[in-house]
Amino acid sequence: MVGDIQRTRLKDIKKVVFVIGANDGIIPGNSSGSGIISDIERDFLVENDFILAPTARENAFTQKLYLYAIFTKPSERLFITYSKSNSSGEEIRPSYIINTIKKMFPTVQITDEEISEGRAESISCKQDAYRFVAGALADYRIGKQDDKTNQIMSILSSNEEYREVLLKMIDAAFYKREKEQITPELAAKLYGIDSTIGITRLERFAACAYAQFISNGLKLNQRKQFEFVAYDLGNIYHYAIDNFCRQIDAEGIKLSSIDSIERKKLVERAVEESLKELNMHILNSSAKNAYIKRRVIQVTERTVEVLGQHLWGSEFEPTYYEFPVEHGRVDRVDEFEKDNRLYIKVIDYKSGKKKFSLRDTFFGLQLQLVVYLKDVIMKEQKKHKDKNVLAGGAFYYHISDPIIDKPDFDRELTRYRSNDNYRNMSDDELKFIIAKKHQYEEFKMSGIVNSNEEVIQAMDPNAIDEGESSIFPLKYTKSGDITKTYKDSVLHPESMDELMDFIDYKVGRLTERIYEGQIDPNPYKDGCRYCQFMGICGFDCTLGDEYRIMQKLSPEELVTMIKEKAEPEENYSSGDEEDED
Repeated sequence: MVGDIQRTRLKDIKKVVFVIGANDGIIPGNSSGSGIISDIERDFLVENDFILAPTARENAFTQKLYLYAIFTKPSERLFITYSKSNSSGEEIRPSYIINTIKKMFPTVQITDEEISEGRAESISCKQDAYRFVAGALADYRIGKQDDKTNQIMSILSSNEEYREVLLKMIDAAFYKREKEQITPELAAKLYGIDSTIGITRLERFAACAYAQFISNGLKLNQRKQFEFVAYDLGNIYHYAIDNFCRQIDAEGIKLSSIDSIERKKLVERAVEESLKELNMHILNSSAKNAYIKRRVIQVTERTVEVLGQHLWGSEFEPTYYEFPVEHGRVDRVDEFEKDNRLYIKVIDYKSGKKKFSLRDTFFGLQLQLVVYLKDVIMKEQKKHKDKNVLAGGAFYYHISDPIIDKPDFDRELTRYRSNDNYRNMSDDELKFIIAKKHQYEEFKMSGIVNSNEEVIQAMDPNAIDEGESSIFPLKYTKSGDITKTYKDSVLHPESMDELMDFIDYKVGRLTERIYEGQIDPNPYKDGCRYCQFMGICGFDCTLGDEYRIMQKLSPEELVTMIKEKAEPEENYSSGDEEDED
């Protein structure tokens, strides 16, 4: 008998039952989600004696009952199978029932059919033999041999037709990639001589020279499809925030003092203008996309609200939006002037969860923030020749509207009650403040800041008194030192200057290597995971290619190497070893 779990009823006990396709979303199946009535509305209708279709929760329990009925039918054997990938080659997860069964029966063994098919005992034709030898040749590369493999290879080599295929397999298995290079003359023709190389492109080259060559040399890209993706969402956020800031600038309104009603009205207008500028008519094409549009407005409103709160009491004031510099455009530039010193703070908006890493900056994978900071300082120094223009900080701001876990109100209320400022407030008022504070912490920016107390006080007037900042990465120990977590984010003024000088040097070196014609695939570990060119570069660890591994360096070591303009040590891995991080 063959059937599906929901419709098939096994009347009698069976000796053997096969359950096929036990993957997440299939067994048990996902709810269709096509209903228009919410769970709260369902509860109300059921209480008033309306008969409704089962809820998603009820369906889930029903499917569990069906599974139990099926699993308890066999008297001798129960076989459960699941796939590792779908028809597109994408990895798919097993159903939760696999782990449940493994916990109930710890001795149960999972058999990987790909591995079992590769056993010598399963060979029944020449195709099986080829597959077996192909797998065994990987061991041959590292000097591992066994009698069965030698015997099968001997049988194949005794036949002229089979021998030709075997020799090609051996050549492929022992293939060693030569370092790929194009001539400087060809590089100049491909890239142009006088063009300034953008920072994103330099970061791409630092991550993998071949990806830069394919994208910027041959200019190959994936075919564009009429769809809404995360990249489009990031563009909308950038345009909407920029349009909003230009509106308040034109009307003489400060970002830190705009009221909520006016803010909501300007955000809605800014989003509409952004959609027109980006030709995003797709957001009006379906109910799903209309929801995304509402969500964009909601997140943008929260973003400008928090950005305004970051400026409460701050002596840094927004000066430029979408400021053009040598290597691109800076989302926002804030400035603070004291005597003849002009401090610069740059902010780059990110819709993804990108965090600043001094180590990634040292290896050339995160150049943007520091390059933008240096570009703005150089440009402002030319404008203000009578002032000393200095680095204040450079930060990523993550555009989001996060849902936080419920705080421990009992503990927090006790702590707040010990403060005279909060003693007379009601529990509800305090809970609101506590929840807001916990949510506010999710908006802390990532980046680097000048350790000068004058700068820190001007950016966040509460940071020094409270021992930490809720705006940028800063926290002091009881002895007044910077905590270990933020040692690579809070830099001495001299270290800030040395970092900018190092990045100048790094940009120059990466540019030189591009024009020298370096194009070999040389990714860092895990760098290929989301690469759109993975299918054409030919990088394959089983053929001897090796990933680059970043050194593990302490913040102190990084600062020293940056000061000395040292080149990072190149370590390599076949992909099996653990990363040094």
